[in-house]
Amino acid sequence: MAVMWQKGYAAGKDGVRIFYRYLKKGLPVLVFLHGGTGSMSAMFLQERFFSKKGISLLFIDLRGHGYSDRGKGSEFFRLEKFASDVDAVLRKVGIGKAVVIGHCFGSFVAQQFARD
Repeated sequence: MAVMWQKGYAAGKDGVRIFYRYLKKGLPVLVFLHGGTGSMSAMFLQERFFSKKGISLLFIDLRGHGYSDRGKGSEFFRLEKFASDVDAVLRKVGIGKAVVIGHCFGSFVAQQFARD
C-alpha cells in the first residue's frame, strides 16, 4: 500500500506561505520542526522511522526556510510569528492536539508555540 502524503501551504497571519507535509495515520500526531538554516529534509531519519509506526506525522518548513516564503527584517523573523505559523498549519490540516518536536532552533519555536 502506498504512503499518501498531503503537502501544501498554509497562510500565516501575515500572509506568509508555510510549506508542510502531512501523513495522516493514527494518534498521536508528531509535528517536527527543523533547526535554523535547515528545512524539513533534515528530518529524513525521523520520517523513515516514525512512518512505520502507524502514527500521524507533520513536517513544517519554518518561515524563511525550505519551500516556505522568504522575508527580510527582524519583524519577519520574530519567534512569535514562527509559533503562529505552526498554529496556522495545524488548523489548515485539521489537527487539534499534537506532540511538537523541535531540533535546535525548532525547539525554541516549539516552546513558544506551547506558551502561546
